[in-house]
Amino acid sequence: MKPQVLEYLVCPMCASTLRLTAFASDGDWIEEGILECGRGDCFPVIGGIPVLIESGLRDRIRVIAAGRL
Repeated sequence: MKPQVLEYLVCPMCASTLRLTAFASDGDWIEEGILECGRGDCFPVIGGIPVLIESGLRDRIRVIAAGRL
């Protein structure tokens, strides 16, 4: 994801702005990182894609996907 995308994203839980902490990048492309809102909810950036899904639901999706693989 490009950092400029942040101006269009908000937290799906509280609608506040998000702050990006990048862990891996290639130039201006953020490959891995964390998006955090003002109240402390965190969302991963995986493979350049922000995953704006509540953490409990993310865990359930992982369990379901692991059972089908």
